[in-house]
Amino acid sequence: MRLPNVLLAIALAAQAAGAWAQWIDPATSKPLPDLEWRKTVEGLGGMLVLTKDYDAFMKQWTGTGESQVPQFHPAAGATAGESVTAMVFFSGCADVGKPCELAVDFKVLKPDGSSYGNVPNVAAFDGKIAKRNMVMLTRATVRLKIEPKDPLGAYTIVAKLRDAKGGRSMELRQTLWVE
Repeated sequence: MRLPNVLLAIALAAQAAGAWAQWIDPATSKPLPDLEWRKTVEGLGGMLVLTKDYDAFMKQWTGTGESQVPQFHPAAGATAGESVTAMVFFSGCADVGKPCELAVDFKVLKPDGSSYGNVPNVAAFDGKIAKRNMVMLTRATVRLKIEPKDPLGAYTIVAKLRDAKGGRSMELRQTLWVE
């Protein structure tokens, strides 16, 4: 599955009080539908993205102001030997000033559906929410490197985002084509 270019401009915008944490299309200000890789569950928004440029993205993410959107290059495919990093973004975990505690369970499936690896209970976020409508990057990442002996085809990266305080969870999925 190829990520649409709209991912570069996805923003969270305030709507009606009950829908404030939905993913919003900045061009139309309308909520975006849930997809395998981007969902909203009871106000908690989660998004799983893949990139080959993790270090460059992180340099921009931590080195630019809030008004600047870092350049993001999603990865839909890779060749054997390349590294791809799975990152999880979130919003709407708690009200401003309230605590939020998130964890992620990662699972990677080979093209035949069998397990390639699991990384359970990765601490993703533990703190108070500073601003309303802010999209935040969790600390939960997994770097995947397909070895030359591994099968070619569609690998599935699954991230189960869990909210320890609010009891919400969602399963996010991305497909990585390995040639």
